Amino acid sequence: MRPSRLLSIAAVAASAAEATVLPEDSVQEQGPMKMDVKGSGDLIWEGLPTRDSVSGAVLGAIGAGTRLGRWAVGYSDRDGAVEIKTTIDAPQQAGDAPRPDQNGETDEPTNMSVIDIIRQSDRATYFSKLLESYDKLRRMLEDGSREFTVFVPTDEAFRALEGFERSGGALLGEMLEYHVVEGRHTADGLRGAGTLATVLEEYDLGGRRQRLRIGVGLLGLEVNLYGRVVGQSKEGRDGMVHYLDGVLVPPPRCATLAEALPGRLGTFSRALGRTELGMEGESRRGGSVTLFAPSDEAWEETLSGEGRRFLFSREGTAWLRALVRYHVVEGAVYMGGGARGEDGRGSREVRNLLGDKVSVEVDGPEGAGVVRVDGVAVSVRDVPARDGVLHVLDGVLLPPAPGAETGVAGGRRGRVSVEGLKARLGRFVKEADGVESEEL
Repeated sequence: MRPSRLLSIAAVAASAAEATVLPEDSVQEQGPMKMDVKGSGDLIWEGLPTRDSVSGAVLGAIGAGTRLGRWAVGYSDRDGAVEIKTTIDAPQQAGDAPRPDQNGETDEPTNMSVIDIIRQSDRATYFSKLLESYDKLRRMLEDGSREFTVFVPTDEAFRALEGFERSGGALLGEMLEYHVVEGRHTADGLRGAGTLATVLEEYDLGGRRQRLRIGVGLLGLEVNLYGRVVGQSKEGRDGMVHYLDGVLVPPPRCATLAEALPGRLGTFSRALGRTELGMEGESRRGGSVTLFAPSDEAWEETLSGEGRRFLFSREGTAWLRALVRYHVVEGAVYMGGGARGEDGRGSREVRNLLGDKVSVEVDGPEGAGVVRVDGVAVSVRDVPARDGVLHVLDGVLLPPAPGAETGVAGGRRGRVSVEGLKARLGRFVKEADGVESEEL
């Protein structure tokens, strides 16, 4: 990220404290740092972590979030997760805290601008003060010539963000931009949106914009699986404001995301690490990737115990590498894209890293249809990552066995054995690693 886009919360602590009544012990001693306030108003903290420094995960609710289906993942720099901390607590008075049962409602349209709606809100004072301190985004919203939709975390949401109060500073410029989407998106319009591009651009990935995942859960609209739209949305003359019960955090890279969910994607993460494919993905600059990540249960259902042990043995490394590459596609493949017929069905083919075609089929309305990849059901789709997108599969993708027309395996047909793995992956192992398969 360019230095001019960095934001230190420590620099706005004074203004935030003036606007909000805070307890005496909420302002902690600030560590040494240097700040240079440029003429543009952007703030630069010279003590920022380097790309190679990783200080740990930001949220402590990954396990619980996974069980609830609402995944909270860590903010990441270019190579990993960094703790998000600040020198002050979020406001202790929630004001008119939004009620969950208000989800999906919208107040009568007003002639106010989006940024004025945020400024006058008594439920988002913390987000408002952060926004005022970040000139780039503030000026964008004040311009008035374009429409924006802003997802505004409530004061309650900031208080619930673990570890947010313990540090001398943080990079929130990216976080703020990650809450803003160009265009006017009402609550009804969000229900079929699938994914939306934010104004946060990834300069290391050719200017590609980070995306938000919009879904409909049991309690209403959800953003990125862990932020729920609550309270009454506001419609202004130049856009929409939706309140969230969670702070949206720019996601980590695909490999880091898989690693952060050990209870769900532990086997696939282990496979990425063992084959060093995660590092291979890091070396690709100017492009994004798609991971079709089988769940832990999928590995057990698709492959025999002997087959799994073989893949993770020294002898099976070459076959494991081929199998992992079969699940990776260059470029971001979102399930909401592609043409569909009047019946809501659509299909397309993409090529994985082995050059083989993988079919993606959608059956049903956008955002709610059944999605299958090579006949394997997608249980969680369109999970945003810093370098692309991740989809969780209910099965392991495999090329067809010699003489077969489909690669679907496991389930009622029986789990794939070592011999079956070698038969299906042998030609890729030979081409990619120069290892002769016993079946060739």
